[in-house]
Amino acid sequence: MKVAYLNTVEKFISDVENNTWMNKLEDGFKKEFGGWNPKEHMSWPGSHPHLANALRSTGIGDAIIALEVQLPTIGGFRADAVLFGKGKNGSSYCFVIELKQWSEAKKSKIGYPKIWNGYYPDDHPSIQAYNFQQNLEHWLVEANPSEGNSVTIRSCAFLFNLRRSDAGELIGNDFENDLKNSPLYTGDDISSFRDRAKSLLSNESGLEVYTRMSNSAVKPSINLKEKLKDILLKHERFLLAGEQLNAAHTINACIDDATLQGGKHVIVIDGGPGSGKTGVAMNVMSSALEKNIIPDFIAPSAAVIHGYRKIVKELKSRFKFTFEYSPKDKKKGDWWNNLAKHENQHDLLIIDEAHRLPQNTEIVRGATMPHKYRSKISTCREIIRASKVSVFFVDDLQIIKPQESVRMADIIRDANAENATVHEFALPYQFRAGGSSRYLDWLNRVLQVDGGEPFSLTHEDQINFSIVNDPNEFSEILSLENVDQDRARIIAGWCWYWSQTFDENNELLNEVAIQNHNSITFSMPWEAPLSKKGMISGIPPGEYWAIDPRAQNQIGSVYTVQGYDFETICEIWPLDLQWNESENKWCCFPGRTPHSGKLKNGPAQYDNIDHFLRGVTGDELVVYLKNIYRILLTRGMYNVHVYFMHEETKSRFSKFL
Repeated sequence: MKVAYLNTVEKFISDVENNTWMNKLEDGFKKEFGGWNPKEHMSWPGSHPHLANALRSTGIGDAIIALEVQLPTIGGFRADAVLFGKGKNGSSYCFVIELKQWSEAKKSKIGYPKIWNGYYPDDHPSIQAYNFQQNLEHWLVEANPSEGNSVTIRSCAFLFNLRRSDAGELIGNDFENDLKNSPLYTGDDISSFRDRAKSLLSNESGLEVYTRMSNSAVKPSINLKEKLKDILLKHERFLLAGEQLNAAHTINACIDDATLQGGKHVIVIDGGPGSGKTGVAMNVMSSALEKNIIPDFIAPSAAVIHGYRKIVKELKSRFKFTFEYSPKDKKKGDWWNNLAKHENQHDLLIIDEAHRLPQNTEIVRGATMPHKYRSKISTCREIIRASKVSVFFVDDLQIIKPQESVRMADIIRDANAENATVHEFALPYQFRAGGSSRYLDWLNRVLQVDGGEPFSLTHEDQINFSIVNDPNEFSEILSLENVDQDRARIIAGWCWYWSQTFDENNELLNEVAIQNHNSITFSMPWEAPLSKKGMISGIPPGEYWAIDPRAQNQIGSVYTVQGYDFETICEIWPLDLQWNESENKWCCFPGRTPHSGKLKNGPAQYDNIDHFLRGVTGDELVVYLKNIYRILLTRGMYNVHVYFMHEETKSRFSKFL
């Protein structure tokens, strides 16, 4: 557990009175989390003095207070304030406090559980506070209610700028259960807030309780693909956090509004690798199915769709490839796909990796559509027009080829053109990389994605990132007893030809081959051919590489690993993207020219052979390659092991370890 500020309640009150708490908080935040966003920083001086005032005269001065508290499993998901201490009966307590500066609260147009806070619809503060409580109880063994002698977690929301007479909808009957789970206190409820704090905590030192929680063992992370069937068929829920839950609640409210009031909604969710986009999507699908609403999950990734169809065979018709046109009646020249034939025909369309959509549909079942039959509107607008509610998950930094060109601005433009209500969310969390919110920032800096100065990873960043000197070590790493064979894979940049064939003995070809490069020799096959190319007993088809443990001794590419995560990832970084130390920038393979994307007239050895990038060179190619390696290096939940074929690239990374 990470915290930006830690002190006794008595000293916290003193720090606020002496105006010294902000410097301590800023220093702690920089150390633990890196930088902050301006909106977050502005909230501190507007909130913490009110909290300090409310904690006066409580008689719990030796209890511990922590500000900006982050769980070890979810980078970026933090509580505003948490109190730790002993109760009068000797029991251990942890009191989560959600702070809000709201001065008004009205009913949201889209209904429960949303509240209009004067600027935008947001989850009820008690729901937000209770959500952090639930995550503490779920992830930390010391806080698990089913464990004996566990720390008891309680929570509340404190809206110090709001009068109870103006609370209105916040304390209405719709939120009765939420208020029981996590009470809400307004600015004129300070005495009630103090009574609550005193009822839980005594003046005994809270350091022991904080230490227990801070050093608590963490429950193993849940692999979403392993829970997929239970979520969709048994309607269990993946435990969401913060903005994830906010987005899911909004989508569910939009579905109700569309069903009952005829509203049309577009939800755009921006999230980087490991931010929990798929968890939101599957929970929303499950909620829709429970209400007898028919959802369709659309993804450009064949690996994702084939994998989900195999895992949840009962719903395989609900998982579809990219929204496309197909000829309904060739004689009449009707190319209008029945998926999009009628406006608002679909209740709910969920589009995963929407950044991989084309601007316009030109390909039908692998063939180019005749120009005169192509739609006059964009692919995104086709989707929006055809659905009552459409949800787009997008990350502009995961675009990996020129044919993929949809960005958030395009989706919002098309939503406005269709007169849909737009809801935007950003998921700032990190569920991979051991929950390290700094890991993606570190990677972005090393890859020069965001322009900031690189910094070094530390052991506190919870991700085990290591550089190996020989890719043959990967087999040894994956054979270790503590490595789950189904949750580890080897991946590589696409710099070797994938023939999609077997040899004369019906074995896979060792096409990923390093031939005495820097004195290293290595060979291993790519993932198996796709099932349409024929299957061999005992060898899983390529589309199931990510979900079949028998594929562990095959190497995957960005196209087969995107959309999945593993506890352990081993990566081979060839020569297509190289660090140039003298020019202080990333470059593509020296002297690269357009190529065929095939063995004949293909690229130089160890350069990128991706057919979709065959005509791209120079700085344009570098942008795509940086996105590719950013994706590859964010597939690991806990362990990332990399072999660099290029020495300067290796030095670039090792410099910041």
